Amino acid sequence: MAFLLKLYGQKHYLQAMKRSFSIYVCFFMVAVGCFCHCSSAQKLQRESPTQFGKVYFQKWRSGLKNGGSGIKVYIPIEGQSVNLDSVYFRGQVAKLKQDPNNKTSYVALLEWPGHTHKDLKMSTNPNDERDNALPIIPTKTPFKLKKDECVVSYSEDSRKLYYKISNLKEANPVHYPSAPNK
Repeated sequence: MAFLLKLYGQKHYLQAMKRSFSIYVCFFMVAVGCFCHCSSAQKLQRESPTQFGKVYFQKWRSGLKNGGSGIKVYIPIEGQSVNLDSVYFRGQVAKLKQDPNNKTSYVALLEWPGHTHKDLKMSTNPNDERDNALPIIPTKTPFKLKKDECVVSYSEDSRKLYYKISNLKEANPVHYPSAPNK
């Protein structure tokens, strides 16, 4: 360093030190940012929170015009009770609710956006368009899943944890009848 100080002089030496210090600080901030981002990712648990029964999904379609369609995911629990929160399946996320007919089973309803075509009110007066429904924006899921896999989120000790369930079976689709004629 003494050699550089004699060669360039004190002014240039200080400028070079400031530049290298700022480069090190920037590198450190980028590295810390990368590590913080990685730690916030959802990590899948290896151990199942409970014993699951035969998990399956079922496509459904309304018989009414603009009635909609989607998938229901059924998650039966055979082991100890656990508080399931949400399911991630085929690029969507939905809240899990206990099946009213079977207290040891959870059900999630995933609606397919774009299968319902509702009339929109178009007007030059913005107040006339207030009754239009907001568009459904698909939620990006943080998991890469196959078509027969889902991830359930659950709470344990006030922490949100995630567990992947594989080999979901597809049940026969349900086509609800149309409304009776009046």
